[in-house]
Amino acid sequence: MYDKEKIFNQCLEVIKEEKLTFFNDLSIFIEPTMATLYEWDFDKSDTLKEELKKNKLAAKRKMRNKWEDSDNATLQIAAYKLMADREEMDALVMNKVEQSGALTINWNEERTYETK
Repeated sequence: MYDKEKIFNQCLEVIKEEKLTFFNDLSIFIEPTMATLYEWDFDKSDTLKEELKKNKLAAKRKMRNKWEDSDNATLQIAAYKLMADREEMDALVMNKVEQSGALTINWNEERTYETK
């Protein structure tokens, strides 16, 4: 039989050391099955959730910094979209559709222009 408290502490340690971001990744490192961890309600533990959340935030921060420092235009646009205000986002997400002699531009409201 497993010592529930000992396994909980192992889960916490693994999350911190391996920088896990998903609860199910514990199955690679912890001996009891995921079914056992769920049965013990470890997935509902605020302590474990908080550690997973910290790791997710750290990973996001690291990724955003790489995107901002990148020379890759696609990554720069993705980073900009994350930081854009409503007006900037609207300008970035414009859709342009041409159909049967009319040009439709979708901003906040739809505008149609006749083309020659």
